[in-house]
Amino acid sequence: MQNDSVIEQKKIVNSFLVSGYGRFSIPVYRIDSDSNPEKYATCFMLDTDSGSYIVTAKHVYFPWMGDGYVVEDPYFSFGLSPESIPIVKENHVRPSGSSYDFIIVKLSNQQKESILGSYYSCITTEMCDLVNSVGRKSLFLCCGYPNSDNEPDFDNLVLKSNLLIMHCSLHTTTKRNNHLVLKAHKMFKPRESIDPCKIEHAPEGMSGCPIWNVTSTNEGISFHLKGLLHEYNPSSGDYIGEWVYHIIKTIQSVFEKKPALT
Repeated sequence: MQNDSVIEQKKIVNSFLVSGYGRFSIPVYRIDSDSNPEKYATCFMLDTDSGSYIVTAKHVYFPWMGDGYVVEDPYFSFGLSPESIPIVKENHVRPSGSSYDFIIVKLSNQQKESILGSYYSCITTEMCDLVNSVGRKSLFLCCGYPNSDNEPDFDNLVLKSNLLIMHCSLHTTTKRNNHLVLKAHKMFKPRESIDPCKIEHAPEGMSGCPIWNVTSTNEGISFHLKGLLHEYNPSSGDYIGEWVYHIIKTIQSVFEKKPALT
């Protein structure tokens, strides 16, 4: 018999999926030497006043290149688009140094439509919680794509995917460079079962996935984007995330040419 905490976690995950929030997580594919797409990471798409952007962890694109600009990287595609997105100096921004691990890539309307197809969805700024803090008892869902579970069929716009959802809480005993630090409690693979699965920690491929803050009231359960997952620390068991506040702040200051959020 399942205890009350597991029943409540299942209720939250079910509400998340029924409300369509799983479609905001978008797989990232690395194109191999034979032009075959291999599952590599996760991202999400943000819609703002200045356009649409792919957001993922910086180390997904630049795991070995430091902070030097790359003229073009033809090896990554997103969602339902078989075409790679070139990275040039004019269409992306990534904070320098090691303090922040995210990259923002501006999209054309054609790229946006190709990536989303009829399956994925775009996150709006109204869905983001821009408060740079959380309560000690806050709960979160991290939703992404493990590396080995996905086979895209771009011709038929079908993705055989297996989302992994982590139910997490704030790790209040850990402080790290003003990042969001989480502790995972249960993992769910909803395509297989709504019950928790026996995975001890998130596998590779979850980097860049959205972190959703869960709010439960008498009126129901709601979700707001709080950050981006970019790291698992095996020694502490912590999951490290970037605040969406910093991501929106960067978009405003670079692409919208507005005063940054304070």
